[in-house]
Amino acid sequence: RLANLGDLEQVREMEAELEDRFGPLPELARNLMLQLRFKVLAWEAGVKSILTENERLMLHADWMEAANQARLQARLGSLAHVGRRHVSLTMGKDWQKRLRVVLEELQQERQHSD
Repeated sequence: RLANLGDLEQVREMEAELEDRFGPLPELARNLMLQLRFKVLAWEAGVKSILTENERLMLHADWMEAANQARLQARLGSLAHVGRRHVSLTMGKDWQKRLRVVLEELQQERQHSD
């Protein structure tokens, strides 16, 4: 059932349902819900994979090759580095928050370039 969640609202509803049934979620369950949120955001942004490489997150998206990379870099500023088909960001402090922001910006840029 978790694998079929297709948008952030469905993830929120599932999390609320689990909390209603079982009480506060343990850390492992909270981490799973966070991963599901990132999966949905990545799908919406057209990101094919998210990998870790030398303390960096690498987000790969084929559509970026045709996008305005300079505009995307300007939108992301110092949050991330934009390459031809990828965006990379460091795994340091607050990486989850920064990853969410980067994925949201990628989604906006993808919509703008379509």
